[in-house]
Order: sequence, then structure tokens, then C-alpha cells
Amino acid sequence: MDPDRPTPAGGQVPLLAMGCRWSLDLDSLPAEEVEPMRERWSRCADLAVSPDALVLDERVETIRVRRSPTTSVDATGADAVTGDEVTLYLGDPADLAYDLSRAVTRRGIHRLRGTGPLLLHAAALSEGGRATVLVAQSGGGKSTAARRLSQAFGYVTDESVVLTEDLALAPYPKPPSLIVDPDRPASKEEPAPDAIGMGATPADVELGALLGLRRDAEVTTPEIVEVDLADHLLEVIPETSSLWLVPGGGLDRLARAVTHGGPPAELRYAEIDECVDLLREHLAQARPAEPWWVHLPPPDGRAWLEQTPPPWDPEAAATAEITADTPFVRAPWSDALDDDGALVILQGSRVFCLEATLRAVWLVCDVPLPVRDIVELVVALQGPHPEADDLVRESLRALHVQGILHRTDTVHAPHPAEIR
Repeated sequence: MDPDRPTPAGGQVPLLAMGCRWSLDLDSLPAEEVEPMRERWSRCADLAVSPDALVLDERVETIRVRRSPTTSVDATGADAVTGDEVTLYLGDPADLAYDLSRAVTRRGIHRLRGTGPLLLHAAALSEGGRATVLVAQSGGGKSTAARRLSQAFGYVTDESVVLTEDLALAPYPKPPSLIVDPDRPASKEEPAPDAIGMGATPADVELGALLGLRRDAEVTTPEIVEVDLADHLLEVIPETSSLWLVPGGGLDRLARAVTHGGPPAELRYAEIDECVDLLREHLAQARPAEPWWVHLPPPDGRAWLEQTPPPWDPEAAATAEITADTPFVRAPWSDALDDDGALVILQGSRVFCLEATLRAVWLVCDVPLPVRDIVELVVALQGPHPEADDLVRESLRALHVQGILHRTDTVHAPHPAEIR
């Protein structure tokens, strides 16, 4: 806590969290609970008065904490929202701190989705104004890593990383969510960062490196291992929020983030305490990799959101006749990225990875084409194959069943040079 920061009267606490301004209203809590809650959120209160802190949304949203004997915040975010005020009804006193931090996180994502930043369910630690972001699935060790590594590094967040287009981070130094009872993993303790000695939170920090986090009890020496970009993206995408709404192409932005410290990589370890020197060295040497992938955004940008796709029936698609004259075209998609033979497609919240003939078919179907032309273009792209016609038809059917391609009534006669 900054000793020079004035303490607001009563239970009103101005915060800056995830780059958004908040007013935390604790007036309805018992007096003995107000000061501990202030301490838990003191890092975000310090950011609220810092001239160097990144602010993405100046609008102040008030979160009013109210006690309820029967109602607790639920995981879907069904809090009472009126204008710029959110009323958070809390049930079990033991879950007070955790329920509140979940509410702030949930509301922060709601405020920022589609406005520009990448939103990642990840931890971040800093040194020298640069951060290492650690991504893992829920229960994958992010909060534990943040708790222990922050004894050596600055604490940025254990929960949600907010990355701007120029790869600046909006810190979110909430109280870390720590499991204290393995039999109740959904009930977590949230101590104040200062109380457990977490490193200072930088107001101004940029991305240094982004790593997957993979704990393996068989690992004897921690190591940072390079991985394929497409595979890495498929691991990270489930830990993003509304990636398809990111302006300019969520997949391309994510690829640039995961390669900002060099080739895509993950940290493999048995004990996170043993990783301090390795992470420090990696961050010191981290440099952006030159993009090698091909970005394939939709030609109309974000207009796909307003498109009404043609009628699509997966069961009918599975049995529909496909003739040489049947025309196919790509269904609307939000972003795509081709990584040296592995094609990752984002279609709203759905993610696909296509290889071999499936990839080639999607690439050539950027305009409506009959099957005979699709076969010809795929052969030109991949080389001759004695069963090319059957392979292409099988791929067309599979992509149609998944809604990745659509049948259409119009055709286009392309030149091979039009192949992407």
C-alpha cells in the first residue's frame, strides 16, 4: 500500500483494475470486514492515483457489496446491473473475498470485450518494466506461480492479462486466489498481496514474453521448450475471452503476443520455485520473432458478425449428393492463420485446425467454385494424387458438415494465381 495515498471516507474505495476505473462500495459490510478488504485491493487503489498507470476505460463503475443470507454470486455473472452500478449479493462469509474478485474480473471482461485489448486468463510477473505472461488452463498453477514467483519478480496479476495492440499490459494486482482445501477447489483464500510479500506492482509495464505453463512431476530440471505455433495457439485460445471480437484479427494478435519473446514456447517444471533464474534469463534475452505465418482475415473485416449464414443442416450435409458441378465457398469466419501447413480458423467461439487436403480445400474456396475446379486447384497446390477427386470430395463433405464451408448457387472461375 502506498502510504501517501489518502484513505477515502467510509467504505468507498476507488480502484484501477484491468485498465478500468471502479468504485468499490463496502458500506454495507460489517466494520471489521472493511479494512481487510481495503488491504486486499490496495494495489489496485494505488494504481487508481498513479499518473503512469494505463487507463483503458475512464468510466467509473460502482460495485456495491451487499450481504444476503440466501444468494451468492454465481459463475455466470448474474449480478444486479443498473447503469454504471453493479450490486453483488454475497452469501457465505467465507467466500466474500473470492466472490468479489470474481465479480470484478467478470465485469472487467464485459467492459473490455471487443474494445481492442487481448484478454487472457493468465498470470504475469515483471522485471525492469517487462512482463512474463504465464498461460495455463484453470487449475494449471497460475495463481501458485504468481504467489511464489512474485517473491522474486513484480506482481502484475494472477488472473487476467489485458494486452493492448502495442503489447502494453494493464495491471490487475488483485488478491491472489489460492486453494487452501483441495476438497473445496471452488472456495479459495485471497490474501492481500502486501501481506504475503508479493513484489511491487509496476504501473507501466509491457509484454516481454508469453509462455505456456506445464507442470510435470517427472521433470528434473525446469526448461523452456519451443513448440509449434499452431499447437500453442490451440492451447492458449481456450484461455482467451471473446477472441473473435478483437479488432484487426484475434488470431494474428495472439500469434504476435506468443512470439513476442521469441519462438512459441512453454515452461515445463516440477516445482515453480526452481524456475526463477530460468525465467529471469529468458526475459532478459526475449526478443520478438519475425512473423512467418500467413494471416487470412475475412475480406470484410468484422462485418462477418452481421452476416446471416445460409441455412445449414449438418445431418443433411452428411448425406447430400456432391457432383462435379456442386459449388462450395467458405462460410463466414472471424480470423484465420496458416502456420506452415497447419491452418487455424476462428469462427466466432469455434476453433478449427485443418491440415493436408482439408487445409487446401479451404484455401481455394475463398470464392464459390464447383467441385471440378476445386479438385484442379487442390492438385495444383498439393501435387497430383491418384485419389485426388475422392480425397477432395471427402474433405468438402467434412468441412460442410462442420459449417466451415457452405454450398452456394453461384460459381466463380478463378485463375490458379488466385490461390491464397
